[in-house]
Amino acid sequence: MCAVAKQDPHTTLIPEDVKAHAQVVQWCSFASHELLPNLAEWWRPTLGRPGTVYNKKAVDAAEVQVKRIMKYLDSVLLHRTYLVGERLTIADLVMAAYLDRGFQYVTILFLGE
Repeated sequence: MCAVAKQDPHTTLIPEDVKAHAQVVQWCSFASHELLPNLAEWWRPTLGRPGTVYNKKAVDAAEVQVKRIMKYLDSVLLHRTYLVGERLTIADLVMAAYLDRGFQYVTILFLGE
């Protein structure tokens, strides 16, 4: 994602500041390696698609992890609007894109808790 965003030399999606740039990469990595796999493990087996095996223990564990991640994101965004800095970055877009499927399938159940 960062490579795509950098195609535009005038992009504001990737901060020029080294520390902020590293934070963007860190959030994108977190979304890709923590959030997305757990979301997929939680909702994919419940769709009944061919080749997908439902394993209650794995689905329950993924649900716990997603809820933990959501609480963490909530605490991070409690006092700020964006994940990094004071403007929209690729980190916000990646996180929103990954959360989209989760909200579509399962996390709506979490919002009531």
